[in-house]
Amino acid sequence: MIPFEVEESAYVAWLDDIEVFLVIGAIEQTIEALSGVTAVVVPGAEEAGNGRSGADEPGAARPGADEPGTDEGTNPLAEMLRLHSAEIEAIARPADSAVLKLLPDGSEDPDVADQFRRLTQLDLAERKVTRLVRLHQQLRASGELGMPQAAHRIELQPTDAAEVASAITDVRVLLADRLGIADSDQVEEVYERVMDLADDTVTPPDEAFEPAASPDSLTQEPDEGAPWPDMNRVAFVLLGLLQDSLVDAMLDDLPEDGPA
Repeated sequence: MIPFEVEESAYVAWLDDIEVFLVIGAIEQTIEALSGVTAVVVPGAEEAGNGRSGADEPGAARPGADEPGTDEGTNPLAEMLRLHSAEIEAIARPADSAVLKLLPDGSEDPDVADQFRRLTQLDLAERKVTRLVRLHQQLRASGELGMPQAAHRIELQPTDAAEVASAITDVRVLLADRLGIADSDQVEEVYERVMDLADDTVTPPDEAFEPAASPDSLTQEPDEGAPWPDMNRVAFVLLGLLQDSLVDAMLDDLPEDGPA
């Protein structure tokens, strides 16, 4: 990986096959987790005409029908748009601990928190999924797997950089939860463990990345002979390095007298 640097009027990083493969997989995990946001619709609200938009008409294209994270016909963005058009009675508090960190309670008062969630959770989840999908698309557009080392060019315009940094933060929050990372000492342990793997030459699996069936434990030892026992750990470190370099590039690009 060549971290983000200022190149003319853009921020540019270079990734190799394995790095793109891992980062895309981590993004897809996060999209899938956020797509589980649910709502209770007021009975009859959609049938009364509040629940249909042009995108829902028979034969109309659904937004992002080919996007990652769900099966055909259950795209998270399309589902969130459908819920937005309905009259929402209640929003379920996420049961997934990672999603709860991404969509936290707005108050310690349960009633206030429920009301806050009903009014804001769908909007927040939609914004997060939208920017994750955009980053996913950019990584996929950087080239097919099988390219030479560090051949995937990731170029960001300054106007897009903050959104990408936020998307990376969301993915790292989910990965930290899956890995059981709760403090800086555990972050350092993960970095050290990944650096110990860095000298090994490993070819990514032929099949598409699939998240583990159960959350990975920070203390769990890898299986002998497993080609990628620490995919989430490596992705967590890669995304941290990308995020740090992107923020540094954004700061370096500021005028000397500060932002306008």
